[in-house]
Amino acid sequence: MLLNLKVQDVLALFDEVFAKLGQRMLLDNSEFTIDNQLPADFYLKFNSVAKPGRVNMNFEVTSSNVTFWIDKTREMPDFSYEMIREDPARFKDAIEMIFSSTIHAEYKGNRAILSFINNDNILVGKYRFHLGILPNWCSRKFTKIYDSYFEFC
Repeated sequence: MLLNLKVQDVLALFDEVFAKLGQRMLLDNSEFTIDNQLPADFYLKFNSVAKPGRVNMNFEVTSSNVTFWIDKTREMPDFSYEMIREDPARFKDAIEMIFSSTIHAEYKGNRAILSFINNDNILVGKYRFHLGILPNWCSRKFTKIYDSYFEFC
């Protein structure tokens, strides 16, 4: 199937970042499976291949946006195609951060905080996610540390 040009543009940015990280191109990368439930030229869904210590994630690349589901979070981060087109370097930085950082996940009730820590042990990004409006003060805090998605020598 020939993919929509916008989807091809986004895949090319993933491939640039993956090449920088010493990985295969996204469509040929054995670290992901492609979900074929909706075969369309404007939509691709990628699922992570489970490995011990690695975060579970999936993400969608469409002609209008790129959306991630990382661990227990939903639709975070989400990048519109317009944002990607206007600032591809920012998008590539985010992709590099997601796939090359150790992820510290903190959960308390309906709140999740994902902190991304690079190889130099520096915090390079953080995403906060809330589901619902109930207060978190009664909930226990749970943390999990995930290795970087790709293994580096």
